[in-house]
Amino acid sequence: MNSLTIVLCEGGHDIAFLTRLLLWSGFKDYNKEINKFPKPFDNLFSIELKKINLSERKLGYVGASHKIPSAAFIKDDNFVFIHNLNGDGKAKERREVYDLYKDIKGQDSFSSKFNFTYKFLYFFDADDIGVTKRLEQISAEIGLKTKLQNGQLQTHNDDTHGAYIYHDSMNGLYTGTLEDIIFDLVKTRHSSIFGAASTYLSDNKLPAQSCCELRIKDGKEVYGTANKFKEKKSIISTMGQLQFSGSSNIVVIKNSDFFKSTDLAASQACNDIIRMF
Repeated sequence: MNSLTIVLCEGGHDIAFLTRLLLWSGFKDYNKEINKFPKPFDNLFSIELKKINLSERKLGYVGASHKIPSAAFIKDDNFVFIHNLNGDGKAKERREVYDLYKDIKGQDSFSSKFNFTYKFLYFFDADDIGVTKRLEQISAEIGLKTKLQNGQLQTHNDDTHGAYIYHDSMNGLYTGTLEDIIFDLVKTRHSSIFGAASTYLSDNKLPAQSCCELRIKDGKEVYGTANKFKEKKSIISTMGQLQFSGSSNIVVIKNSDFFKSTDLAASQACNDIIRMF
């Protein structure tokens, strides 16, 4: 192993999108059993798995631990491990992943023999907070004296750090989400389908209460309080059902031909992201 890039992201949509980019750029899926991972990560991840007390998990729980990669890739003996943090407000969990890797390379005779380098990459939506504020938050969390710049790398304590904050750059905005980048990719060749999906959702808006989860409690129907409707995600989902009936947005983002390699190659955002790897 020459280098290891550790990616910390919000969730499954990020992983699906980054998978497309990495495979397009020449990386290969490293979908091997944990005991076949390069040393010392085979043992590290095995230990973390053994720490999980499954008896304390609720039925329907998905995922093992944020400390274990959800996906791994390799190119020229350079590895990428992607960790799903399940949200942007997970500073504690991000620190746990960071410390997990940093603790491997100590000064003792065992760990000092590992001469690979680390690169830590962070991916978040700008949302309404904006690109600048997100970068400030991540830089402070890492302890950087110089604030990270979007899509650029910098060195800190012998490690490389970088971040990309998804935003609606095509419309000149510094707010937005991953979906805005996907929209730009899709609209290049499928503007009519995109427009039809947008119109359908706009013409069939439901009352706010219907966008909250309906639950059965003590035999009675009650609504949750959180509105779950996200227009941008629903547009992708609506388009995706034309191809993969019943599939989630993760499947659509990862496998749809609504955008292809030529679209990725023409995208400034995609090129900015892949250059960090």
